[in-house]
Amino acid sequence: MKFHYFKVDLTVFLIILLILFFTLFCGDLFPFLTIFLIKYRFYFLVFTLMAIIYLYSPFPKREKQTLKSFFFCSIIPLLFCLVTTFSINLLLSSIASYTGIQNKQIFNYPATASSWAKILIQFLFMAVYEEITFRFYLPDMMKHLVCIKKENKYLKLLCEIFACLLFAFGHFYMGILAVINALLAHIIFRIVYIKTDNILVTTTAHFIYNTISLTLL
Repeated sequence: MKFHYFKVDLTVFLIILLILFFTLFCGDLFPFLTIFLIKYRFYFLVFTLMAIIYLYSPFPKREKQTLKSFFFCSIIPLLFCLVTTFSINLLLSSIASYTGIQNKQIFNYPATASSWAKILIQFLFMAVYEEITFRFYLPDMMKHLVCIKKENKYLKLLCEIFACLLFAFGHFYMGILAVINALLAHIIFRIVYIKTDNILVTTTAHFIYNTISLTLL
């Protein structure tokens, strides 16, 4: 198991949190300062966080996986993520039709093979980036930092709430319904990640959900 150094963990965490706040909330206030981070944030954070996982995670040996265990530990959680998130999407769409509130459209339907390829690559990077950042790194690292001396369930809950709200309001540029949708989706994906301890399940579900809901629905 890799050994954690509190000062190193705190420094890396604050740097990543600062980048997230700038790219999610401060682009209009500091356009010249954030243009580089906004343009390269997916690439920078994905590879940075992958390096963090490699350096700090213990990588325990898993038991031999059978077809049955793969089905119950991967396929069923994946289907659960998709069914629940699309159900929420359907519910919010019904609310939108009655209230007149609509999310802002930020993607156009791909018309060519090259545009399909570009948008799918973008969705893949978004899914990897958001799952590693919001479902894995932020809540777990915050709990590691604030509970370094003593476990506290209330502080751990606050860490979960902070990561959830940061992810949800990071979608505010799309409208209030997108914030609600992201908040509920985060809760579902986070629960599934905790239960499965497999970020690939939620990343796959996230990618499929984005691809279908933003290009076909």
